[in-house]
Amino acid sequence: MLLGSLLTSAASARKIEAELRDVYGPESGAVDEVLKSGDEAHVFAGQFQGQAAVYKRLMTPDAAQKLAETELELRFLSAALAEGPARVAPFLGVLPDTGCLILGRAPGARVSLALKTEDRAERSRVMALCGQWLADVAALRQEIRPFWSRKMVRKLSGGLPETSPQAALLIGDTLARMEALGLPHRRKPLTHAMAHGDFAPVNLSVEGDTVWAYDIQGGHVLPLARMAARFLTAACLYWPGLPGPLGLDAEDLAAFDITRILPPEEQGEIFAFFVAEQMLRRISSENRKGEARETALTRLQALHDQLPPVEGVT
Repeated sequence: MLLGSLLTSAASARKIEAELRDVYGPESGAVDEVLKSGDEAHVFAGQFQGQAAVYKRLMTPDAAQKLAETELELRFLSAALAEGPARVAPFLGVLPDTGCLILGRAPGARVSLALKTEDRAERSRVMALCGQWLADVAALRQEIRPFWSRKMVRKLSGGLPETSPQAALLIGDTLARMEALGLPHRRKPLTHAMAHGDFAPVNLSVEGDTVWAYDIQGGHVLPLARMAARFLTAACLYWPGLPGPLGLDAEDLAAFDITRILPPEEQGEIFAFFVAEQMLRRISSENRKGEARETALTRLQALHDQLPPVEGVT
């Protein structure tokens, strides 16, 4: 971490601890370790009222609104999921002056690390648990909205990275095939749900047969197929296996089991559309280099080759 970030984080930690003493008492908790320091949030590990906690200070102008929305969302999910296998990190408190959430620390291993196991059966077990988490949570609040496929393609095309001529051709043609795939479904009904705005392995932990989700900021209504595609696309980059259906890992796809999550009419072209969208987003947003970039491009090539070609495009 750069010196400037360290100094900024240290100042944030002091402000959090000062308000913590004022609101909850002098021995109520402490900030122990920096987990993340960015423009939008400072995140710390620590203690609160005798238990492990995470302090997340929001740095954006709408911090007060996000605090209120996140509290409502976490209280709803905690009550709805109760003691089942799908859980969320509990809401513990708020520090309004510093714009800070106090959350319980999710137990277990981060899923992004658990998926790096060399034990194929264990990986599939974790994938199945994560698929069940999405199935359980998405079922709580679903609605039908139009599928704005062309708008999504246009937004994505404006953020594609500069790359080698060969990779640029692959990315551009995949985008064209993705757009053609979505056109027959444009403006038609599409299942949306409120579950997790960033449903990815890095935002989940697994303990036994229980999956805990964290970094949930209020309720986000998103296409359900997009959430499933986001998780599976991220997960395949934690595994060196050969690309399977849509460039994903075949055993991951089977274990995650989108048939229990998506209606039948959204398991084909619509799901493929969102896998393409998520794969292109990952290549453009994560600035992948070296071997990681080659792995992503190999999977993108496999996906591209399985999508119907567009007339006039190589």
